[in-house]
Amino acid sequence: LAEQTGIEIPEGPYETLSGYVMHELGRIPQLHDVIHLAGMRLTVLSLEGKRVGTVLLSKLHTQDKN
Repeated sequence: LAEQTGIEIPEGPYETLSGYVMHELGRIPQLHDVIHLAGMRLTVLSLEGKRVGTVLLSKLHTQDKN
């Protein structure tokens, strides 16, 4: 992920993006689950068995309240 996007996944008890998503959720991922990382929204688009297959990365936008 870091090579393609510049986003670093924090170190933890996982080796893949799928493992990171599962760790953050605290359960087996489901379609359309969302987590946030480094100003990005990660949305689960597909599953491969009990693992994440495809993730959509979307930049989070902050709105100015002025």
